[in-house]
Amino acid sequence: MIETAVSDHGLVVAPHPAAAETGRMILIEGGNAYEAAVAMAATAAVARGDVAGLGGDGLWLAREPSGVVRAIDACGTPARGATRAGFGALGYDAIPRRGAMAALAAPGAVEGWRLALEIAAACGGRLPLKVLFADAIRLAREGVALSAGFAARLSEAAGDLKPQPGFAAAFFVDDRPLTAGDALVQPRLADALEHLARAGLNDFYAGDVGRELAADLERLGAPLTRDDLRRVDARLRRPLQVPLAGGIAYGARPQGLGALALLGIADRLGLADDRDAGFIHGLSEASTRAAHLRDRAEKDRDSDLDTALGADALQREADAVDPRRASPPELGFRGEGAWFGVVDAEGRAVSVVQTLHDPFGAGCLSLATGVLIHNGGAGLSLDPDAAHALEPGARPPLGVTPGLATLSARGDLLVFGGGAEAQAAAASRRIRFGRGVGDALGGPRGRLVHGALRVEPRFDGEALDRLERMGHRVELSGEAYDRAQGAAGLIARSASGRSEGGADPRDDGAALGL
Repeated sequence: MIETAVSDHGLVVAPHPAAAETGRMILIEGGNAYEAAVAMAATAAVARGDVAGLGGDGLWLAREPSGVVRAIDACGTPARGATRAGFGALGYDAIPRRGAMAALAAPGAVEGWRLALEIAAACGGRLPLKVLFADAIRLAREGVALSAGFAARLSEAAGDLKPQPGFAAAFFVDDRPLTAGDALVQPRLADALEHLARAGLNDFYAGDVGRELAADLERLGAPLTRDDLRRVDARLRRPLQVPLAGGIAYGARPQGLGALALLGIADRLGLADDRDAGFIHGLSEASTRAAHLRDRAEKDRDSDLDTALGADALQREADAVDPRRASPPELGFRGEGAWFGVVDAEGRAVSVVQTLHDPFGAGCLSLATGVLIHNGGAGLSLDPDAAHALEPGARPPLGVTPGLATLSARGDLLVFGGGAEAQAAAASRRIRFGRGVGDALGGPRGRLVHGALRVEPRFDGEALDRLERMGHRVELSGEAYDRAQGAAGLIARSASGRSEGGADPRDDGAALGL
């Protein structure tokens, strides 16, 4: 049984218990959902710096009590000096995933915090940064016990990351990577957060922190410069939306297109049971179709994203799914990140992701600031005809996104997010099959991993046999809750004002209510 939190006065879900406690305390002190989300993001940047560091990107969705939904695009774009010709001249045929040359896109997360707090102030928010950052600063300076998920990702990436300058000094002890329960102390990150609390968030880009960060990146040989940092600009955007049988789902423009399409296609497949082979097959096929739709829209710069997510377009994609036969396996969505969800006492809801794209991003650690820089630029291509070609203003694809849904029949609000496939499974179970929050998050899943359909062992043998007869190469996970499935989170708020929330048992998150 997955433990959930219930409250009539506000609820938070975060990727680490310390971050959830931060959010809960901000709500208790009178902060609104935006302020709680920023505070949780800061604490997670310390406690879950493997996926949610300060040097990452962010996407936000928010729904006001009036029903207005807005999105914040806080994803950086490539450095001006990062060009296809430049990489070619250095002998690259693809952008590397690790090292200095992978640090080619600016980090937008902190600029997203700034814009979110600007909106928070317009909604009556008054808490200063020193209050919002207090937990993050304390944990960075005094140390935080390494979570199981952080430790697992560090162990998996240790071979790639240990050679990166400064990385081993920060995350290794006695020539081995830190393990679960070890204390992670980050004094330079504490200093940076403390300075931002005094000087303001723009200092991360145009002030002292930005100067030190840019100087370290220059010493490492990264394409990202101080001028690139100064140009970072989070934007308010009109959210994407798709019609569902039970309501409307919203996503962040533009990178939320793929995950939203996946949910919309799955909703149109007529899935009858969320615990049989048809459910796993349907979501797997919907993931492939959604990734193709996303790539087509990205390649065609003149395409209308709203038309791409229209009912007719999604139905065509659903009709192309063969319910009895698997299509060739493809990598649809990649990357990891952290999701935060908040519903405050007024009914304001915020759904946020913060991501380094791959765990630990480029592996480039700024020794002066303790900041790891994301490697989202490695998701761009040196092929000018590719869907996600490296060019000025390009935004790398994201495999983790925030979501919201309003359910017309019951008047409920659903706040969710995480990995594209994980959130589609959880949201579908809640919206289509009426599962409780715990069952929606904890139900067995399957996901394409390296060409195989990796399935959790809680499906019965008949379901697994049927998947193989459909043409899937089935790989049975050794864990009941398999981290390779990706993590999601969920808050359901009823029309009466009661909220129930939960974190995915496959990772380190927690849900807390007031």
